[in-house]
Amino acid sequence: MSKIKTLSLFFTFTIFVMTIGAFVNKLDISGEYKAITAYVIACVVAYALYVISGESKRDDAEDDEL
Repeated sequence: MSKIKTLSLFFTFTIFVMTIGAFVNKLDISGEYKAITAYVIACVVAYALYVISGESKRDDAEDDEL
């Protein structure tokens, strides 16, 4: 994947996640559930960025060599 395409994908994904975070912040739920929701979103974001970065493809290629 080209660098500009990857950067654009990161930017788009960041805007999307910020929108979700703003929506969750406005929900009328208790602070504990907001914290749990923020944690779940953070886990999903971390995994998505890991996949987008291509690190998973490199790990899979290394596993195939062994």
